Amino acid sequence: MAAQLYVGNLPFSATWQDLKELFRQVAVVDRANIAQKNGRSKGFGTVTFKSQEDALAVIEAFNGYEYEGRRLEVRFDKAPHKKSSESNEAPLYVGNLDWSVQWQDLKDLFKEAGRVVHCEIPSDPQGRSKGFGIVVMASNLDAEKAKDMFDGYVFCNRELQVRADRNESKKEHKKEFGSKPHETGSNRLYIGNLPISTQWQDLKDLFKSVGTVIRSNVIQDKEGRSASGQIVMATAAEAELGIQRLNGVEFQGSIITVKLDDVSEKNTGVSAGATIYLPFSARWQDLKDIFRDGFNPIHAVVAMESATKSKGYGMVKFGTLEEAERAIAVYNGAVLSGRTLAVRMDKYSSGNEE
Repeated sequence: MAAQLYVGNLPFSATWQDLKELFRQVAVVDRANIAQKNGRSKGFGTVTFKSQEDALAVIEAFNGYEYEGRRLEVRFDKAPHKKSSESNEAPLYVGNLDWSVQWQDLKDLFKEAGRVVHCEIPSDPQGRSKGFGIVVMASNLDAEKAKDMFDGYVFCNRELQVRADRNESKKEHKKEFGSKPHETGSNRLYIGNLPISTQWQDLKDLFKSVGTVIRSNVIQDKEGRSASGQIVMATAAEAELGIQRLNGVEFQGSIITVKLDDVSEKNTGVSAGATIYLPFSARWQDLKDIFRDGFNPIHAVVAMESATKSKGYGMVKFGTLEEAERAIAVYNGAVLSGRTLAVRMDKYSSGNEE
């Protein structure tokens, strides 16, 4: 039986011929394709093989493989699984992974609970782990056993979070909300660093690669120098897939940011900010990278006297008060570039701030 694989995080210069040449080292390739928009690669493609065995061998060989400076994501394409009613495979989301963990390490760990069909750890465009993984167990029984064994388990000095993967929850979404899509904080995305020339149609076309787009909008700042966007996907699972596949990709010449839109959090007042006193060399990217280790910062900024001179402090915004308090407990007093960080709750932070 034929099997199709999804190949993500491809260099934008890669062609279908390159993809076919690469994978034919392991198995005979029936067909290779690179997804394109207006003649330009979208950074992912599909490859079809004659058998599931060939496809599995390719996943083992090339998932996580570094190709032209990028770490490939190779897995079974979602489409064939939708057609199959006999599969009892159960995917698990594994969160709070140490950045050094490889997919092989994760697979070896979960083998202790049962048969692992597939394992992947998504990475950013630079090939760095995003800190979570997907493990597909052979049966629901194996998945339940894995959750019992490893949810809360300490692995590489991190306490793992293991749950059913939301990408497989579309049926449950329909049971709860019906067939009409609802706009919630879990299926609404914010897209940052868009080129000023981007149109809402361009943005919609980009996100159609990960699911059904309900609404697309592009907003320019008051000076007309930059733009951001908002996308509403049909389900929370598709929104999460959009973050995994499109955050950090190049779009119309800019590296875009994709995250859950926090508008609802602003309106309800649940967001909280922490002020950090920093080395003068630190910039907002450094600040956000620091707090990504175990947290999910929404926004980071460093106060600047000029375009090149920092004032020595900044603010990081979190989704909840509890997360901000936990970040303070972890990082207040930590040393960065020879300077001891002072981290405290931002007294001006409120749910209504921009």
